[in-house]
Amino acid sequence: MLCAVAGPRLGVLRAHINSVSSVKVPKLWEPLVGIVIPVVLFVMMAMSIVKILTNGYEDYPSSYLLIFGWGSVAVAVIASLIFTLIPWKHRPVDTHAAVVQILADDADDTASIEGGAK
Repeated sequence: MLCAVAGPRLGVLRAHINSVSSVKVPKLWEPLVGIVIPVVLFVMMAMSIVKILTNGYEDYPSSYLLIFGWGSVAVAVIASLIFTLIPWKHRPVDTHAAVVQILADDADDTASIEGGAK
């Protein structure tokens, strides 16, 4: 469900990361972050939940597990829902203009380094 909410924003997030970072994020990043990683994390969580429900968690009382264990899980899920649904204030990124500016800055830096070495 969270993937469906955050999925459309991944393209904007990738464009923003690419505009401010020296390491560019490829288009493959979107399906990995939006589909593959959440599915893997969900499967891992489900396996852990089944293991804890069937075997228990050492010798701790059930009340401790419910309050501190499952309570922490509930807080994390609720917080992730809230933070995902909060509107993201961002400015649109003109990637072409950003690339042109980066290339111009690089050319200026190169020219000043080469000019200063003479």
